[in-house]
Amino acid sequence: MGGVAMVSLSSTERPDEQGTIGSLWSLAGAVLYAVYVVMIKRRVDREDKLDIPMFFGFVGLFNLLLLWPGFLLLHYTGFEAFELPSQLVWAYILVNGLIGTVLSEFLWLWWGRLLFSSTSGRGLWPHPKLEPLV
Repeated sequence: MGGVAMVSLSSTERPDEQGTIGSLWSLAGAVLYAVYVVMIKRRVDREDKLDIPMFFGFVGLFNLLLLWPGFLLLHYTGFEAFELPSQLVWAYILVNGLIGTVLSEFLWLWWGRLLFSSTSGRGLWPHPKLEPLV
């Protein structure tokens, strides 16, 4: 919410309706995400009770079933036109996925392996839920 406030305050020099609407959508997204996290925490008192693959599978299924009709409605009413990205944008997405996800995860696990070897004990890892499988 602080990020939304900073962006909103920085765009007050040229007030237009698009910036205000975008800030409100960002704020609504932050509030809904906070509600989502709190509701998950209230429903599941311990994290080991939650089946993570099943949970994220249902999150993806509900997103697919609930959001796609809205996308089609927006497209065919002409309110928002959807189109496939260009080849350059696909290349950016691929590079971002490889560097931003694969390489960063690899380096993070490598760091954990070098800094906290399995012989030094399990208690030295910064967070027990983040301990790599070494």
